[in-house]
Amino acid sequence: MNKGQTVNRVLIICFGCIAAGLVLWPVPYQDLAILTRGFLLQWVAGAAIAGCIGRFLMRQSLPMTALFIACGFGLATIGRVIFELIKDPTSHNLWPFEVATAIAVGGAAGLVGASLAALAWKAKTVS
Repeated sequence: MNKGQTVNRVLIICFGCIAAGLVLWPVPYQDLAILTRGFLLQWVAGAAIAGCIGRFLMRQSLPMTALFIACGFGLATIGRVIFELIKDPTSHNLWPFEVATAIAVGGAAGLVGASLAALAWKAKTVS
């Protein structure tokens, strides 16, 4: 692995972290409901866009792009959990489920976005 690949992979993780954080971080903890349809749709859209950007611009494989997007979603959620635990140590008693949900949503939707980018690239090269 060369330095360029490492930078690309870190950038894809950052795309995933920002995509998750833009939806997760502004909402106060008391109002946060991760498993609601609106919240999940926003997360899916963000992960798909991040996956599409990661695949199209950074030229990583489909599984690697999805994995890095999932890592970014996990990092954004862990960051939120740590921040909230510092404020109130009793606030996140189910944090592993929050992180697992974030990783699952980020990975699945990131794979969809990366697949769409691969199809767009293939259509561009065929025509």
